[in-house]
Amino acid sequence: MKSFCFFVMMLFASSKVFTQEIGVWKNYTDMRNVKEISLSGNNVWAATEGGVFKYDLSADDFDTFTKSEGFSSQNITAVDIDANGNIWVGSQEGFINIYNPSDNSIKKILDISSTDKTLKQINNILIDGSNVYVSSDFGLSVINSETFAFNETVLKFENFVSETKVNKTSIGNTIYVTTESGIAVLKTGATNLSAPESWVTYSLGSQITADEVCEVLEFQGSLIASTDKGVFRLTNNIWDVFLFNQQEIKDISVNGDFLYVLLSNGLYKITNSGDEFIYNSPNTILNSVFVQNEQNIFIASANGIKYLTNNNVEEIIPNGPGSNSFQNLTVDTDGNLWAGSGKDLFGAGIFKFDGNEWTIYNTTSNPELITNAYHKAYAAPNGKVYLSNWGNGFAEFANGAFTSYNASNTDLVGVSENTNFIAIDAIQNDLNNNTWLINFLSNNAKPLSVHTADGQWFHFSFPNPSINSTEECILLAIDRNNTKWFAVQKGTVGLYYYNEKNTFNTLSDDSYGFINSSNGLNASDVKAIVVDQRGEIWVGTSVGVDVITNPSNPTSGIRQALPVRFESISCIAVDPINQKWIGTQNGIYVLTSDGVRVVAEYSSSNSPLPTNTIRSITFDEKKGIAYIGTDFGLSTLTTPSIEPNEQFGELFVFPNPFIIEGQSNEQITIDGLIQDSQIKILSITGNLINEFASPGGRVAFWNGRDLNGDLVTSGVYIIVAYDAEATSVAKSKVAVIRK
Repeated sequence: MKSFCFFVMMLFASSKVFTQEIGVWKNYTDMRNVKEISLSGNNVWAATEGGVFKYDLSADDFDTFTKSEGFSSQNITAVDIDANGNIWVGSQEGFINIYNPSDNSIKKILDISSTDKTLKQINNILIDGSNVYVSSDFGLSVINSETFAFNETVLKFENFVSETKVNKTSIGNTIYVTTESGIAVLKTGATNLSAPESWVTYSLGSQITADEVCEVLEFQGSLIASTDKGVFRLTNNIWDVFLFNQQEIKDISVNGDFLYVLLSNGLYKITNSGDEFIYNSPNTILNSVFVQNEQNIFIASANGIKYLTNNNVEEIIPNGPGSNSFQNLTVDTDGNLWAGSGKDLFGAGIFKFDGNEWTIYNTTSNPELITNAYHKAYAAPNGKVYLSNWGNGFAEFANGAFTSYNASNTDLVGVSENTNFIAIDAIQNDLNNNTWLINFLSNNAKPLSVHTADGQWFHFSFPNPSINSTEECILLAIDRNNTKWFAVQKGTVGLYYYNEKNTFNTLSDDSYGFINSSNGLNASDVKAIVVDQRGEIWVGTSVGVDVITNPSNPTSGIRQALPVRFESISCIAVDPINQKWIGTQNGIYVLTSDGVRVVAEYSSSNSPLPTNTIRSITFDEKKGIAYIGTDFGLSTLTTPSIEPNEQFGELFVFPNPFIIEGQSNEQITIDGLIQDSQIKILSITGNLINEFASPGGRVAFWNGRDLNGDLVTSGVYIIVAYDAEATSVAKSKVAVIRK
């Protein structure tokens, strides 16, 4: 065996290594909104709405952690570090994850998340020795940091209602707990935290004239509390306003003789000589403060970490998208991902991702965009990218610059209340490179517009059934016959199609029609439209997917994709081998090209998807990357669905050698195929071992078995790939080692 292994190593020493591992997930999120900070040596750990990030102050680099790195959640609400250097992380859903940086392992505590409580967010984690105090939406839990066992759970504090929300816990001479009902203080000598009588409580409203209380600390021999009505101090068992009367206090911190008070837009240092205003942030909401010492202060904000050091302010923000809202996705001809963020005030501009770095285009970076309400993106085959705006028409990106099209430079007509407010729902180019638009609520009742390749504008009404100015038009797909397919979601609801027959000024030859539940569709409320590689029209509705098999005569043959019947469809994408990726409210279903069988299912419970509500899916066909957009970030998955080569070159086979242990289900990847390749596996003497067809793309797989389904013996095998006519052939070799 040693001599054979040496022979294999020499034979394949120069083989090219394939760089993409199939089935790898990666999540990308906006981590600007930092909730809490903790410090371990030179490493700053931040809990954010998009996950956890670590910033190394000395190396000036980031590590990010989301569900794709093994965490249970991405909406992180609390973080602290124990004596062993483990990072304790709490989430909105009640998950507690303990990350060990030394070996990258994650311990998960699911006791709180698995309860039947409706609200179970982890609001704060405080570690004191071996005790981990976890403040949640229904109480206080104490966990042993070594054994991870729950020592106690406090559900009631004296006369407060049971299961009151706990905001934060702090420790001084005793334990102080802030809740939605007020402040609870552990009595001196009390050891049973779970007993309600072990606590002294102070109620909001009656004893503390505030609506919310955040934290209690000891300062200069007194107890102080941060509230939404200022900083209070306990004197003679009475809480009175101490500082910042009627102002909302976000956080407080004591460092020696100094008290740091964080307001929503600034930080004060309180000394014996008075108040010192040390940081002002009029445009960014501040969330919490971590004081290492007088020279190093970290403020968690809605726009990253503000690091105050040596009288300077540095911003700590990992590169990422502009928000976690990915409403629509497209990949351009250079392989860049473009994402629309949202409508109205929810829009955060446009995001571009080149595979390594994110670029955010918004009104700050590009004033010519006018508003940030870009909700959809479409990459045309000519290299241009079109971006639909909710109120300002659309933008075209070409040669590194944006051109806006709106009421000021087109004859597009907006909504009846304000005809300058032009809400473009969707854009696509036809086979002649004309750009078609769907105008959501056009006051001239012409929802379908085209900007021709030579710069002319034409607008089309719809006569039967007529579409008026109050009907909401959405979606757009253009088939191989240049027929435009769109939907109406309010009005005469259903699927519409229109073909102008390439004569924009002549209406007499136009063809059009309408389909709803009365003449073929299973439901009239159309939510997604896509044209597959066979030219069939796939229509997503609230009860599944309908397939129009003959677009030239739409009602002649409509069938349903049975595996997703009764699912509410949000989006449909077609991959390079014509499989259908169906986004729903329950995750993703990957269907065979005919929609008859489920190839795979992905949800938040069996994958790193942050949620089951899928907003958008698109493909990088050259790399086989599926991009999946949600309201909580972007997920990517490397797949074998890669655009086939136009002609054969060198075949790359990996792993090589292929090691089979026991009854292994592993397989080798054969990369470099043309469309619909046929494959034969031959022995070194030319005997047929196996044969099969590729899935249709650039990649196929062999499981190391012969025609009888038995694993082959050790040896060198020849792989031959050829087209249907056997006129084009490519070969490679693979060594198999049976153990």
